[in-house]
Amino acid sequence: MSGRATPGDPRGSGQRESEDAGGKSELRRFIEPYRRGDSLLIRSTREFLAQPRFVDVVGHSQEVWDDAAMLRERAGIPLIDGLYIAYASYVRCSALITNDNRMKSVLGVEVIALSSLL
Repeated sequence: MSGRATPGDPRGSGQRESEDAGGKSELRRFIEPYRRGDSLLIRSTREFLAQPRFVDVVGHSQEVWDDAAMLRERAGIPLIDGLYIAYASYVRCSALITNDNRMKSVLGVEVIALSSLL
């Protein structure tokens, strides 16, 4: 596929892609529905992500960046996952729900597989 995504396209909107560093987190939400071949789940995920103000961009403190880098080096966690976890810890979030079964629970943030809730 090439070109700019259109509304309803699983690649997301150009605006959302620029807001969350390339749409990586949005894209991750589509992996499991496509893996399952579940067109209803794909459609409902698109509708959920299309909600107004679904994504809000916030800055990160130096503490968050430091924790993300530390998680990358000491725990082998990919930098983007470390950033999610470090920010969740910073704002005192107790859990993250994700489709990423490789993400680890660290810094007091429990990582919960979405599949365990379905």
